[in-house]
This record gives sequence, C-alpha cells and structure tokens, in this order.
Amino acid sequence: MATKEQVENLVYNNALKEYRFTLSEASEGVLVLYHAPDGWMDSETTYSRHKTYGSVLRNVSTNELTFYKEGRDFIKNVYENTGIDANITLTVEKLDKSTNTYASYPSASKVDLSTYMVNEIGVSVQMIDTSFKEKLINRDTTEVDILKDVSIEGLTPLTAYTVDELTFPDTNVTNLSSYDGVEGNISALEHICRIVLISSTFSESQTPDYTVGITNTDGAFYKDSTEGRLISINGTFAFNYQFIKVSPSGTLDITITLRKITSGGTIEDVVLLDETYTSSGINTVTFELDTEVYVGVGDSLLLFATQSVSELGTDASVINYRDYLDFNADELFVGNRETTITAIKYKEAFLRIVEMLTDRLSSFESTFLTSQIGFLTKGIYFRTKAPLSEPIPLKLKDLFDSLNSIFRLGMGVEKSGGVETARIEQLEYFFDSNVILDISDRIRVEDIEKRVIPEMFYKSCEVGYNKAEYENNSGLLEFNTKSTWSTVIKSVFNEFRQISKYRADGQGMRKILNAPYKTNDNGELDYDPSEDVKGDDDIFLIDALLDGVYKARTNEGFDSITGSVYADSSYNVLYSPARMLRNWGATIRAGLENKLNTVLRWQSTEKNTTLASKLTTESTAITENEDILINDLNDPIWYNEKYVIEAPLTVAELQTIDANPNGLVKLDTNKYGWILELKTKNKDGMAEFELLRTNLNNVTPI
Repeated sequence: MATKEQVENLVYNNALKEYRFTLSEASEGVLVLYHAPDGWMDSETTYSRHKTYGSVLRNVSTNELTFYKEGRDFIKNVYENTGIDANITLTVEKLDKSTNTYASYPSASKVDLSTYMVNEIGVSVQMIDTSFKEKLINRDTTEVDILKDVSIEGLTPLTAYTVDELTFPDTNVTNLSSYDGVEGNISALEHICRIVLISSTFSESQTPDYTVGITNTDGAFYKDSTEGRLISINGTFAFNYQFIKVSPSGTLDITITLRKITSGGTIEDVVLLDETYTSSGINTVTFELDTEVYVGVGDSLLLFATQSVSELGTDASVINYRDYLDFNADELFVGNRETTITAIKYKEAFLRIVEMLTDRLSSFESTFLTSQIGFLTKGIYFRTKAPLSEPIPLKLKDLFDSLNSIFRLGMGVEKSGGVETARIEQLEYFFDSNVILDISDRIRVEDIEKRVIPEMFYKSCEVGYNKAEYENNSGLLEFNTKSTWSTVIKSVFNEFRQISKYRADGQGMRKILNAPYKTNDNGELDYDPSEDVKGDDDIFLIDALLDGVYKARTNEGFDSITGSVYADSSYNVLYSPARMLRNWGATIRAGLENKLNTVLRWQSTEKNTTLASKLTTESTAITENEDILINDLNDPIWYNEKYVIEAPLTVAELQTIDANPNGLVKLDTNKYGWILELKTKNKDGMAEFELLRTNLNNVTPI
C-alpha cells in the first residue's frame, strides 16, 4: 500500500487515462474515480476451461485493490452504513487511443466487503468476478431441498415448476404348470419319468412321450421355449420302487435328473435325486423339489430316471410313479405392480437448484434437457408416498456429474438479454466452431508450440454406477452397475472414469416398489408404508416417455432387449454402462486416433454382463460385455494436444472473447484451437494462450 505522502503527491492529470474506474452502489450513487486503485496493473484476467463443467469461465486474479481519497470514502461510507452484504460494483473501461473513447474492459466487478480493510490512507478489498457465477460455482456442493420455494438468501417465491406423476407399468410375470404322476411299472434302466400335464398357462407345457429316449425333446414336459424364462421347479415328487433283491449285498441306485436340451442341441443336467437303497420289497420315496433353471428361446426340459443294481443278472428293480405326485414348473418373475410416484424432470430440478443457489429467477436454460424425458425422485417416493411429503435434497455438482456420466454434458454461464444464465447442453455445445479471434496476422508460425496433454490419454475406462446392495438374488439381473474396459495405451496410467453419483438400477427401484408389501394370514398382500426400506433416501434417475401419461420406459423404442431373463421388462436400458461409454466415445477416441482398428477390451462388470439392446434406429445391438472397435466410436473434434503462444489483444477482441469464450481461435491456415487457458495482463495488454488443438478432419471453422 502507498504511503500517505505518496498519495498526497499523486497529481490528477486531466488528460485521458489508459483506464477509467467507476464505483456504484444504490445508496451512494455513481462515482468516477480520479485516483486509480492501487494493484490494478498487477491483476490478470484468466479464461479457463472448467475441468468439471467443460465450458470456459472467466476468473480475475487480484491480491487486493487499494482505493484512495474519493474511492476510499465511497467504500467506507457504504460499509459503515450497510455492512458486508452491500452491493458495490466497479466498472472498468479502457481507452481506445484511435478514437479517444472508452470501451468496457472485462474484469471483476463486485467489491467483496468481507475482505474490507481501512486506514487513514485507503481502503483495501478483494474483487469478485460476478456474484452469479461465483454463487453458482462456489455453492455447487451445497445441498438444497428442491421442494422448497425459497433461495439460500431468502428470495421467494421461486419460479413455479411441475412436480409430475410418473407411472411404473406392471412388470410381474406369472405362468403356472402342474403335473401329476401316471402309475405303471417301469423296469427300464433309463426312462422318461411318467408325469402328465394337469394344467398350464404355458403354451410350451405338454405331457411327455414316455416311449422316446432321454435325448429326444418329444419326451420334454416343457418343449421349445418361445422366449427366455426363469423356470422354478417345485413341489413334491413321489414314486414307489420294488427292489427284487437276491444277493444279500445288493444295492439299488436311483437318480432323478432335470435335463435341459438347448436349441443348439447342448445338454445340461441338474440332478434332483441321487440315492442308494438296500431294502428289498416295495418302498415309497418322496422328496421336495426347489430349483431354478433358465431356458432360452428353443430350449426344452425333460425329467428322466435311471435305476441300476449292483448285482446285475441277480437283482432287479421296478419304479411305479404315484398319482399323488405334485410336480410344478412355474415362471414367477417378481417385477412390480403398476405404481404412480412423485418425480421431477431433470430440467425442472436444475432450474430450482440454480435459482436457490444464485438467488435469481429464471436463471437456467437447457435445450438438451428440454428434449429429454427423464425424471429423478427420492427412493421413498417409490412407496406411493404422498407428493411433496418428503424432502428431495440435491447438490448441483452431484446431479450434473450423474447426468454428465450418462449423456456427456457441459455447463456454462451465458448472458441472455444482458442477464447471466446457467446453461447445460451436450459437451460439443461448448466447443463452438465459430471463429471468435484470428491472431494469425500478429504471430509467427515458428513461435507456436505444440505440446501433448498426457492426462487426456487413458489406459482404462470405468463407467456406470456405484454398487448397490440387494437383500435377494434379483440384484444379479441388474446391468446398471460398474463396467470396465482397457485400451492399448501403455505409456500413461490415467483412468477414464464416469461414475454416476445417483442410482439408475431398475432392480433397486423394484425392490423399493415391492418392499412394503407382505402376505397376511389370508394370503393377501398388505401394504405397510411405515416400514423403513434400504434405499429410501437414495436419489434415482429414470428414463421415461410420454404415452398419454409419463411412464417409465421398458422396451418402448427397442427392436430387441436380450441377454438377460426378462430384459425387456427392465428399466433404464438407455442408461446402461455400454451406452454410457459410447456416449463418451469421442473423448476416448481422441487419444486413440493413431490406434484405429484396435479395441476397447471389456474386462469386468459387477453384476449382469450379458444384456444386449437394439433401438429401432440402430443397425446393430449394443452388448454390455463386448469389445468395442475404436473406429466405431464417435469422431473426435480435438486432438489431445495444445498450442501455446503469446500475443497482444485489443479491448474489442477481449470483449469478443468475453461474449463467447467457447469459440475457435485461429493461429494459422490449418491451426485452430479452443481456449484451455487464456491469461491477459492489465499491465501490457499481452495474452498467453493455451489452446486445445482442433481436429480439422471433423470440424469446419466458420
């Protein structure tokens, strides 16, 4: 800080100064300063591409500014009368010497009175770039309840938005078949079990042909499945055996086997009974059945018995199946009953969060999220909780990170009608192909440095969702977990990682939807809304569509969903890890342009690995556990390299950059780049550029 004597020696020159400074505040009015604030010339204005949000944001670096005389008095009066929340703005203009007029100079505009220091000579404060941007970014980890109608600083009411009803369709599957035994003595050592179909809701169920061999599907009790199913084999199996025992040491072995013959002829056996008997005469055997088997399209199920005696030629045996045999082959997929829940569209959630954080109405826009029919909700609302009865706490960064991991998004701050607004779009939006600055006429090509950006190359890719806990084996069907692929890159150890903070697992949603229902003494389902359920407090993301009402998407829009039992009843197939990875394909491929025809090698998935889905607009299915050819990823719009150069900037050029910092900068005929970092120095007007190299094979500068 200058001494009092130095300040007294400052003589105001009536000639136009290089910079003009103006303070303004509601109670004090507007004041053009005669004395420039000390520290201004040492300040830098930096434009940096945000590592989380992907857009270019302005940041002004000042240790502090010290205001003297009239500037000191202005700020001191405001502080003493209003306190640290007073809104003092500093406007900076730079002289255009060719016209002797002042033009607005991009700079920090808000005085931060929380840093206020005063003495007899001056007032020292730090500056905040803009209160809107600072609040948005600095509060992005602040948790807010989006059902409230008041901002952090008390602004109310906020912009009204719709809390929607979202319907989950009935996805329960119930098919039953019942068989009885057919009496008759069978001495054949190997034979189809004598059962007869009593009733069935399966078209595939039948009474088997007992006369055929055990590899002939005519002997199946369930033949040529029309779709993938999980079949439960249950009930009580009963038969008599007569052991005609001559040798004292003779034994009888009886095996009952469930056999699956696949559509391709492969045989898979499950042994249901394997016992050795020594008692002669007629004996009754009963045992309980409880096993599950998956059948694919075209698969068949047989039940056969083998009997063998240890003393061939001496002992003999006969099996007689009992008519009280109770053999069932059922399909009982516990999906969920039709339920309507409270949910909020993604765009509406962001609007409420941004307004709450920035204390400004109508401060969020998104063309992309407007086009997406997606919802979020809190787990407890799956249990038909009354609308708005439970808070929905969200953090801006967590919600952005979660949807970004799925869709590849960016967030920036724009001015609309002179008012700052937060905007979320797909990432390419923040890599504008319009040329905002051409400095090719003031630099030499040989002065342009090109440097590799090693942190943008990846040896592996991990995408998906954090592991959710399930209390039953239904979690094994879930595909929206975490998946990993590896690349051929060896020289770096970076991992590409996009893991959603919020959940999108359909089985988890079903678990909560079904959790409060219990069977009473009459065999009826009772609902207990008071019961706490694991997942009640979790935030879920839900892909949906409009079909008269908003409903959670299952197989709508798909030609096929396979590779998992009941896959076409699954939720959030569009949010699967393999689809997430492909959405990020251009970013991953940017480091592999010299490795075309190699693959991303699939390594692991925490649960279901075999889901395959094909939209009606797609030519091939997307399979979760497959390798991905690099050539099949989206074309990258940049190379993982940056240009580094220093050049002077005019005020007009700086204003252009300030208006659209996401546009292209031209260095030479075939050298363009997007701002990674741009530092401008108030002292000499020079600027240091770091530009992400544009891939001109896939981008045409405008």
